[in-house]
Amino acid sequence: MSHVHKHSRRDFFARSFGGILAGASVMEEAFFRASWARAQSQTASASLFTIEKVADGVFAALAKPQVMTNSNAAIFVLSRDVLVVDAHSKPSAAASLLAQIKREVTDKPVRYLVNTHFHWDHTQGDRTYKNFNPSYYGDAVAHWEGDTLVVDTTNFVDETWFGEEGYFHSDAMRVRERLWRVGDDLAYQVTVDDPKVLTKPWTNFAHLIKPSDEPMQESPVCKDDDGNRLLNLDHHVQR
Repeated sequence: MSHVHKHSRRDFFARSFGGILAGASVMEEAFFRASWARAQSQTASASLFTIEKVADGVFAALAKPQVMTNSNAAIFVLSRDVLVVDAHSKPSAAASLLAQIKREVTDKPVRYLVNTHFHWDHTQGDRTYKNFNPSYYGDAVAHWEGDTLVVDTTNFVDETWFGEEGYFHSDAMRVRERLWRVGDDLAYQVTVDDPKVLTKPWTNFAHLIKPSDEPMQESPVCKDDDGNRLLNLDHHVQR
């Protein structure tokens, strides 16, 4: 008894290559997940670009070879802020360039982004620049200097105070925190620099933090009981 095959050549190619394409899609997803994991790991390079000065206030950010394609960028340092051309192939690359601009080029905030065209390797970092706005806690970037962890924080809003006496600051404040080990203890030191408020950077003495197994406690809830006593909004003189 003969067996009749009712499969067309199209079915043959679909069956033959369908599994290959499915396997390729799985491999592609694994490829991108592995690349993303490497980019986010603590051992990943924090400098994805080589920044070269082209002219006064003009820099070229040349993308270093990566597993995932990345684009170059141009940096224009203006009188009060910075303009960047092209947003790269991934958010982590945009974040890396923003950190490098702070370290290697200028402390001025990045306010403008221009994409030269719509290709994915020039636009995938758009949301990183969109979210790169001043905040109450600023934007912190950490790196190692030998055995010392240095946390550099900028991009603050100017609406907060620090210290019990209400010391004010501007949006140009920069906080550098250093942490290193002294035996089994942890040393911590902070430097505050604000050219709009301070005549020179202020550095606190190093604090030694002893190891402890006690659980961390949250700060007590702040209850405002003075609202009914205020005569006006000039709270600075209502003491």
